[in-house]
Amino acid sequence: MVRTILKYTVFVLVFAGIGAGAAYLYFKARDTGNAGETLSLVGEGVKEMPSAVPAEELPGITMPSFEDQLLEDVKLTLANLDIRLGKVTWSHSDTVEKGKIIAQRPLPGSVHGKEINFLVSLGAYDVMYRCPSFVNMAIEEARALSEKLGIMLNEQGEGTRVASQSPEEGEIIRKGDAVEVTLGSVRTWF
Repeated sequence: MVRTILKYTVFVLVFAGIGAGAAYLYFKARDTGNAGETLSLVGEGVKEMPSAVPAEELPGITMPSFEDQLLEDVKLTLANLDIRLGKVTWSHSDTVEKGKIIAQRPLPGSVHGKEINFLVSLGAYDVMYRCPSFVNMAIEEARALSEKLGIMLNEQGEGTRVASQSPEEGEIIRKGDAVEVTLGSVRTWF
């Protein structure tokens, strides 16, 4: 086994030496220039490969981030950077305001392109409810329910319970709307 390993090691060393010696002789024979002159292998059957992209077309900047900016504001910046606005896709978002950019392609930091595509927010979906009855509810319970539904309570008067409300129970309201409640002391009869 040791003999086999030794045989292969000698084999590799010999071919490595032959390859290095051949390379040395080849370049020594071609070295006809002055000291400090750069040698080129172009010529004698070796052709220079053109660059895939001409140097004058290579961009000098990377793509900036336009995310969380209003699309209307970004359009002027795109014109100044000579970038064409490509496809604009609109989508609802609970986290990004209406008209602001959610995402972009090419991504921020990538090589500057001539066109950019945006995903822009339509804002959150409209969530509609039938207004619940807050009447006779303790104000703490009314506040908890309104917070859970995303409804604002405008409290009028003083007291610990809701005496009346506007809009009335069952009317259609949207998430974010305000319900005015009048506080007071409500008696319950048995």
